[in-house]
Amino acid sequence: MENDLTISEKLLLLAVRPEKGGLRGISSQALDFTLVGAALLEMTLARNIILKDKRVEVISEKSNSSLHRYILERLTRSSRSRKLRHWFEPFSISNRKVRSILYDLLIQKKEIRLENRRFLNFTWKKPYLGPGNHACNLVDKIKSLIIETPVNQ
Repeated sequence: MENDLTISEKLLLLAVRPEKGGLRGISSQALDFTLVGAALLEMTLARNIILKDKRVEVISEKSNSSLHRYILERLTRSSRSRKLRHWFEPFSISNRKVRSILYDLLIQKKEIRLENRRFLNFTWKKPYLGPGNHACNLVDKIKSLIIETPVNQ
């Protein structure tokens, strides 16, 4: 099941606090940039887009991932190829929509669950790790990679 997770799904899964739920104390904007960047990387590896002279060009509009389809729709809606930094702007690709799609994908894979929270007139969804999640396995794998990597002296 762990191999079924994409890079962006793994990053969002690692951002969820295991004990209390919610996201770790990282900047929301930094997490959004990371998730969009990971999705663009996945699309480059899947040969949906290509980067030429710091510009994003669409090669194929077909994808099985709902996140990739959303981003490809935004990319093709543009009249010309734009620089990579343009696509990290919140008005180009909605960070809220990206995170929502990733939450839905992780819920379908039974990695997390969302609870509705409310304070006064503010409502939000708080993610909690599911009982069969792979976050602990990912953390252990990252730790072992760090320990095994030789230090260049």
